[in-house]
Amino acid sequence: MELRILEKSDINGLYWGKNYYVQTGQESFTLVANPGPLISDMIYFSIDSTDHFTIQVGQIDRFTFFGDPEQEITGLFVDCRKGSPTLHKKVELKFKPDPRKHLYIERGIAKMFTNMKNITVRSEPIWFSTNVNTEYNIGNDRLIVPRDTELENFPIVQINELPLPNRALQVILEREQQILRENKEYQQSFDLYMGGSRSRVTIKKRN
Repeated sequence: MELRILEKSDINGLYWGKNYYVQTGQESFTLVANPGPLISDMIYFSIDSTDHFTIQVGQIDRFTFFGDPEQEITGLFVDCRKGSPTLHKKVELKFKPDPRKHLYIERGIAKMFTNMKNITVRSEPIWFSTNVNTEYNIGNDRLIVPRDTELENFPIVQINELPLPNRALQVILEREQQILRENKEYQQSFDLYMGGSRSRVTIKKRN
């Protein structure tokens, strides 16, 4: 996959990449999908921020931010990758929505954003599987770390190493769309890392 890097950060694997787009007028752009599975999710934020970091070991994130061009967003990132030369390094990025670029976040980098209210994000994930991490679940690939966790207490994670075929991602997306169409209920689960221990949390609809 061609790397179109615009600006690097102090964490390897965290950078701004150039989007594929056509400028159709003053401050007007038509975007096309970046190389990869050609799967995009549009996420609208009605809240300012969360109170935690999120880590995913099987997913590269590519986020394009849309919204008020003067709204300043803050992104906080911590490298949690086992064997990384920047393990537990923390980086803060301040930026404004710009459809011409996307934020590339490698697997195993914890992320959290603030001042996100009324921002829409295009997410173009790239997913990976593994033969090593037997606890990995593609449907529940989220490790939550409270915002006030000290750097030395952030987890160290083994990232997935096997790229999933594009067709596999499309099948998963089709299943998600089916659930939405049929208005079915499903559980939401994630791992919570707190006080040096890891727990599985499942959220169910109250009867």
